[in-house]
Amino acid sequence: MPASKTTKSATVESALDDEAYVAFVERESDSAEDLLAKRAAADPSIITLIAAAREERRLMRDLAAARKVAVLTQTQVAERMRTSQGLVSRLESGAVDPQHSTEDRWADAIGYRIERRLVPKSLPAYAMAESIPQRKRQKV
Repeated sequence: MPASKTTKSATVESALDDEAYVAFVERESDSAEDLLAKRAAADPSIITLIAAAREERRLMRDLAAARKVAVLTQTQVAERMRTSQGLVSRLESGAVDPQHSTEDRWADAIGYRIERRLVPKSLPAYAMAESIPQRKRQKV
C-alpha cells in the first residue's frame, strides 16, 4: 500500500507543476468571476449580500484574533459564554453562521462589544456595498 501512496503523491506533484493545471486553475477562477458578474447583472442585490457576508466573516476573524490577544483559550471563552469549546472552535473557523446574540456573548467574553448601525435600503447597490453596517469593536 505505501507504494501506491507514493505513486499517487508523485502524480499529484507532477500535476501541480504542469502548465495545463495552472491554466485550469486560472480558467476556473475566471469562471467564478464571470458567474458572479452574470448574477450581479441579473440581481444587483447580490453585491450587497456578498459585501455583508465578507463583513460577517471579517468580524469572526477579528473576534478570534482578539481572543488570542487577550491570551484566552477557546475553553476559557466557552466557559464565559456558557457554551462548549467546540462551538467556539466552529465560530472561529467560520463553520457556523452565528446569531447576533451569540456574537455579542462572544465579544463580551473577550472584553469587547459589537456596535451595529442601520443604513437606508433605498441606496443603489454600489452605494450599499460601501455602506454595509460597520461593526466597531471597543474594549469594555
